[in-house]
Amino acid sequence: MKVFRLTKTRSCTVAVLFAAILIYSGGELWQTLTWPPFFSFDETLEVDYVYQLTQGHLPTFFGGAQFNPLKLAYPYNVQWRYQHPPLFYLLETPFFKLGDTLNHPIRGIWLMRAFVYLLGITLILVSFWVARWAFGRSSKAIYIVPLLVASNRCLPSVVFNYTLATLWVALLFGCTCKIIRTFPRKLSSSTRFFWVAVVALAPLTRLSTIPIMMLCCGAVAILMIIRHSQATLRDWLHLVILPVVIAVLSSSWFYIRLHRLSGNFTGSQPAWSASHLGRTTDISLLKAITTASFYKNSLAQYHNMSSINSTRYGWLAVFSLTLIPLLLGVMAYVRRIFSNVRQRDQRNGSLTENALIILLCTFAFFGTTSSSYCSTSRVAAITPYTSASSASSSH
Repeated sequence: MKVFRLTKTRSCTVAVLFAAILIYSGGELWQTLTWPPFFSFDETLEVDYVYQLTQGHLPTFFGGAQFNPLKLAYPYNVQWRYQHPPLFYLLETPFFKLGDTLNHPIRGIWLMRAFVYLLGITLILVSFWVARWAFGRSSKAIYIVPLLVASNRCLPSVVFNYTLATLWVALLFGCTCKIIRTFPRKLSSSTRFFWVAVVALAPLTRLSTIPIMMLCCGAVAILMIIRHSQATLRDWLHLVILPVVIAVLSSSWFYIRLHRLSGNFTGSQPAWSASHLGRTTDISLLKAITTASFYKNSLAQYHNMSSINSTRYGWLAVFSLTLIPLLLGVMAYVRRIFSNVRQRDQRNGSLTENALIILLCTFAFFGTTSSSYCSTSRVAAITPYTSASSASSSH
């Protein structure tokens, strides 16, 4: 009976992952075929970033694009992707060279797109691993996550850095949940090393990954404070201090460079954005958070560029499918906690772990909707886990 149950579980896992990969592949194939190479100015700038790295330097905003092989006319002569850290573009460099993109740009861009597709497949597989550590192997909710990830239209099939950043957020979540579940007795040395590496490289994926990295590091620190009697100085050094220090040392040079070029650490160009894109750049934080359009635009990130954007109440549909289920899940989990307390449930360790993970997902989710820099990659990464946490907590 145990062997049969194990085989059945494994078959279900394979079927779910296979279905998720089919869903993802279908959407990516359709988007790739309907999005001609170098059709998008953004994608051209992404490829140009890789080209400039092969020439031995990073791009600058007013330096513009130096690689436009099809001589297409674009609206602006600037390189606004310069503000992104270089990790994704360094990983794309071998594919740029392998496809001989300088002489065969179409072949080269297809190879670079194929790499993004492989990152998406990796994300689907990693998401299942994350879900198992976040919600437990016995929870049915873990089978929802790969399907949600595969169906997310925020993941591009073209040369954009969103997929790598989304993958990194998933890795941060997965490592954090594994540390919470296994600290201190079952936490392996390989997990400690992998955690340090993931945190150290997080700021080099996208700027928007940094708040999630800080949140995950904070969750680990809170865990060790709660279990202070079991946490040693070596644990604090390996799990909190060392990862953060290496992350700062690995990326500070890039953000200092952005500050030198633009006057701020994000690399934004507010004067240029106001004059060329008509964006409001001098609004105060208080005025922004008291404006209804701020929340509507933030929620619009959850359905990206779908036709629902053009409808008047499209944001309401997104609200109903994200925030309301999450709120119901949190309420169900709070009810479960009080029920356990009344019944004097002795599983305090498990209760602490679940509460910390639910809070981690909740804070991360609301951070994407309330942040003035609502990132597509953060939204794409966090939504599946918060949705699944609602299902898991009410189980």
